[in-house]
Amino acid sequence: MSVRSHTTRWIATLAAGALGVSLVPASFADDVTDQDVANAKNAEQSTQNSIAGMEAQLTSLGAQMDQARMDATLKQTANTAAQQDLADSISDAMNAQDAANRADEAAKEALSALGQVASADYREGSTALGAAAFVTGATSLREASDRAQAYRVLGDTTDSQLQHYQALSDVAKSMKQTATEKANEQAKVADKAQKAQEAADGAAAVLEGQLADIESQRDALFTKLAAQKGTTAALERQQQEQKEAKAAQAAAQARQAELDRAAKEEAERTAKERKAAEAAEAAQAKQAAAEQQAKAQQAAAQKQAAAKAAAQQQAAAKKQASQSAQKAAQQKAYEAAQAAAAKQAAAQKAAAQKAAAQKAAAQKAAAQKAAAQKAAAQKAAAQKAAAQKAAAQKAASQKAASSKSSSTSSSKSSSSSASGAALGNAVVAYARQFVGVPYVWGKYSPLTGWDCCGFTYYVYKHFGINTPRATGRSVSTYWGAYKQVSASQARPGDLLWWPGHVGIYTGNGMHIAAWNPAMGTQERAVWGSPLYLRVIQ
Repeated sequence: MSVRSHTTRWIATLAAGALGVSLVPASFADDVTDQDVANAKNAEQSTQNSIAGMEAQLTSLGAQMDQARMDATLKQTANTAAQQDLADSISDAMNAQDAANRADEAAKEALSALGQVASADYREGSTALGAAAFVTGATSLREASDRAQAYRVLGDTTDSQLQHYQALSDVAKSMKQTATEKANEQAKVADKAQKAQEAADGAAAVLEGQLADIESQRDALFTKLAAQKGTTAALERQQQEQKEAKAAQAAAQARQAELDRAAKEEAERTAKERKAAEAAEAAQAKQAAAEQQAKAQQAAAQKQAAAKAAAQQQAAAKKQASQSAQKAAQQKAYEAAQAAAAKQAAAQKAAAQKAAAQKAAAQKAAAQKAAAQKAAAQKAAAQKAAAQKAAAQKAASQKAASSKSSSTSSSKSSSSSASGAALGNAVVAYARQFVGVPYVWGKYSPLTGWDCCGFTYYVYKHFGINTPRATGRSVSTYWGAYKQVSASQARPGDLLWWPGHVGIYTGNGMHIAAWNPAMGTQERAVWGSPLYLRVIQ
């Protein structure tokens, strides 16, 4: 045969093998035509195109997997930032409430000091008449001048304390307004954090489904590709994964770059917030020092004014002492005259008393007669009352029998309420032993740390009470089964709910909760306007 014939038969055999067609051995086959060669080339090209297409599909699927992972990473990064914002907003609201409470206490102390001055002023005889009333009774122009000066000193002290109280009262009002604004901001941040959490959870669920679907498609393509090449699916997967390694590395670097960027922004934000917090603490310390200095200056002024007023009063008292001796002599003569007049009046009184005694004897006889008549009437009335009492006792016994069941029910309700209060105190005592446990998002054990819901879940679980592991966008989302009570009705052991945060009420305006990674578990003052939930009945 010719060389062309041998070559043509080899191509036809290769094409037949590639297409899976059984051909008769070349030695028994007819000569291959040009059409056979063309068909073989077309089959080979189709096979190559099919292989290239499957490899392109595998590359595309790998890119889809990387993109899905990147999307999930971005949403989780956004969720992490939102949760940190929520923790920071809770700290801001709580610190603002503490500052408002301190300012309110300072204003109350200033008001108490002002009240003491007013009380002393009243005891000294000062009235609405002012200085005129203060100098009334002076025996000389000099004494009146001294008393007026003492009154002016007292007035200056009172005015200074009034201004001090007014300033502190204004600060307290401003701090309360700030605390309210911070609490409102916290509610908005909590809603944003809840949405970010839902987006991250949704992205994670979608990613899991996408990866499973893509992996199924890849397995099918590897099997087809191995059949076309005459290899194994495992070998084709290994070769494809080597090709995708560089792309995967680039995608991982991109994801890491995104995480690094987010971490850098978070570090910068944390540093900025820490600097702001330090500045705020410094400002508070400066304000406290200024208040202490103002108090010291005010105390010194009060002490000096009191000493000056005391000296002036002593001088006035010394002048009055000599005048008192003269007045005493005059008083003695006056008393002697009064004694003589009193003696004469006593004689007249004795005569009048005798006449009154005679009149009283006559009245007594008449009264005895009237008393006898009254006794007879009372006896008849007593007999009638006894009959009425017997009838009333019978009705009372019947009423007691009918109300016995309701009394038993009321007693059970009172006993239940007392039991709930005792259990609430036990919950508070148990929760307080965990002060200092670190805050860890999503955890619920003192061994690993916990978030706010994990803390309340762990504490109530110890007493056989299961509580939700999430706060929810509204209280009805997870906590709608519990009864809401007013702040005035709250008792230790009740749960406090804010948007994005929960804690346990410990009484006296305090509560304990897991705050954030910087603060951990602490007992602090109640802030904002939480809802009180009666978890323990």
